[in-house]
Amino acid sequence: MVDRTRWREWVDDATSSADHAADQVKLDFAVALERRMDQLGISRAELARRLQTSAAAVTMALRGDANLTIERMVRMARALDATVYIHVAPAAAANRSTSDA
Repeated sequence: MVDRTRWREWVDDATSSADHAADQVKLDFAVALERRMDQLGISRAELARRLQTSAAAVTMALRGDANLTIERMVRMARALDATVYIHVAPAAAANRSTSDA
């Protein structure tokens, strides 16, 4: 049986890693993108058409499975008449940009 303290330390280490933080940023972007798609009534297939890519590529990006560059994020946002904002906040900041939608 795993000691709870050791397990908690492992979870804390995993969630404080740069990889975890990057995954969270991708997830925040995907949530914001899907909200914008909903606002406009645009499907994944339509977004793919606008981006001249496959629906599978859009799905991967929205699941967080894609390597999203800033350029790709900007292209996706522009296809939805939106803008990408990147900001830096204190690590302890409670609110996230996706909760402001």
